[in-house]
Amino acid sequence: MPHTIAESLFRTLLDAFPASRAYPPAFFEQDPMPPLVVHYLERTLHDRLERDVAHLSTAPEGWFDEQHPDVQDAYRRLKQTLHRHARIPAGVWADTLRDAVRRVTAYLVEPVPTLTAFVFEEGDGPRSVLTILHRLDYFHAYTYLHEAVKAYVEHKGVHELERDRFAGILRHIDRQMTQDYDPDAWVVLLRPLYDLVRGVPGLEAGVPPGLLARFFAEKGQAEMQQRLEARAAERDTPVSTEALRSLLAGPPAPAAPAAPPDRPAASVRPVAAPPAAPPAAPPAAPSVAPEAGGAVPLWKRFQQQGASAASSAPPAAPPRVVPGGRPLRRLHPGGSSSRDAPAAIRHPVRPAR
Repeated sequence: MPHTIAESLFRTLLDAFPASRAYPPAFFEQDPMPPLVVHYLERTLHDRLERDVAHLSTAPEGWFDEQHPDVQDAYRRLKQTLHRHARIPAGVWADTLRDAVRRVTAYLVEPVPTLTAFVFEEGDGPRSVLTILHRLDYFHAYTYLHEAVKAYVEHKGVHELERDRFAGILRHIDRQMTQDYDPDAWVVLLRPLYDLVRGVPGLEAGVPPGLLARFFAEKGQAEMQQRLEARAAERDTPVSTEALRSLLAGPPAPAAPAAPPDRPAASVRPVAAPPAAPPAAPPAAPSVAPEAGGAVPLWKRFQQQGASAASSAPPAAPPRVVPGGRPLRRLHPGGSSSRDAPAAIRHPVRPAR
């Protein structure tokens, strides 16, 4: 599907920028050319010019002093002049534009496999860090992936990366950074994709659900992937940002009835001892570490007071039993009451970018 949409966008752009002339940056930096495609084209033109200048500066050894300041200054001024007059020739414009549109579209949907294939395009052998960072600069969205690679190589002090290691770093950071996103954060992240497909006829209102399903599958968001696939099976119409927010929010979960804090659950009914039975010796109270600030929890003080009173009472006196045989408060395993139980399980704090 990314290939189909990219081809439709390419045809639209080729109509606006026909291959009948050469295109300097000032000409293809105009509407309706998407900004991310403009950036890719500029990087392509810059790198091609750098290679051509390098060939021009390669002369037969010994015929002139290449290291002389005048020669070096001439090379510098030549390079600046060539960059000012750089352009993509008419003969390669269509192929260059198609490549840019396909790469950018694929990157916005599935950034990890797209970057991996682009960086290791010439083979699966290790790539130098300089080459990797240079290739990453072709893509101007999802910059947290670029920053993650830079931080990794600086921290590890490595000078090259293999294909599998590179892909693993990207996939880990891509899923970690987005695992706690709320609907608004997802919409912001997807804005470049929405902006890109808006130039495709018929997709002005949104992104196809199948394309969004692939995006969320790459992020490890299986539930959202299934919702979008179901939406595509029901009606394969573009998903607007408002519809995407609704799908991300999902159906409201039914509220579970909460048990009263001072009563045990209905399934747990402790049996009261017969009234005439002699009181059993209370077990030794387990040691409990004070809470923050050194204070003993209120429930523990009541427990200790009750144990002390029971041990000092005359042995013949019958124990007091709450009518119905129910204790005033059920203790959770580990010695905490339902009132002292934590309200929610906190997720680990996501590391900073």
